[in-house]
Amino acid sequence: MPLQVLIVRVEEAFADTAEAYRFALNTALEDAGFSWRCGRDFFQSLRADCSDRSLVKTIVTRLVDAARQPADIDKLVGIMHRRKQTLLAEQFAAGKVQLRPGMRDLAIAAQEEHLKLALISSMPKSWVEALVARCFGTAAPESVAAIFAAEPSSSGDPEVSLYSKVLAGLGVAAANCLAIDSRRSGLADAVSAGVPALLVQSGDNSDAGCEPALFVVGDILELIFDGVVKPAHHLTADQRAR
Repeated sequence: MPLQVLIVRVEEAFADTAEAYRFALNTALEDAGFSWRCGRDFFQSLRADCSDRSLVKTIVTRLVDAARQPADIDKLVGIMHRRKQTLLAEQFAAGKVQLRPGMRDLAIAAQEEHLKLALISSMPKSWVEALVARCFGTAAPESVAAIFAAEPSSSGDPEVSLYSKVLAGLGVAAANCLAIDSRRSGLADAVSAGVPALLVQSGDNSDAGCEPALFVVGDILELIFDGVVKPAHHLTADQRAR
């Protein structure tokens, strides 16, 4: 079936978000009185499978006194999660988060091939909108067709499949889509929704659990959509300057 929609995860596939997230997490830890800092390798090992709030809870559970009551831990996690989100919002507002190499070219190439580009994210939609507006300027409406953000449940974690939301929201069949994700959990979500998927390697994942992916690449610049999306190096200087 013909390809109609590219579905790209914002976190670490569309944009470099890991370091902004780790900065916000470590600042929240410091504000909560913890001297321990989350290093890059440990963060990457957790990020592959943990959602935003559960990552904070995993770390806090390891750091606090074992005698602390679960209710106390949950309250602390909630406070730290909100603080982290505030700091992340500031990072986005300050322009600290940039697109991954090749993503701007991919958006332009998709437009040239009459494909829709849909973004998915576990972050607030307003953050993604600000990122797209800053990176694409007046071309933002034509470059990104839709943004789908997960609505957190009472536990603070997304509860509805983002891929299912895209399919329903755009009225498109799964077979007419291609997912570009950066997380093993996201890859599983895409496959569950019937969407063929590529995995962009980042610090957030390893080869383990990547078997359902059509391809696993280290960078979007490695991808060549033969006959569907032109390679990035085929773009003209005018197209890159948009």
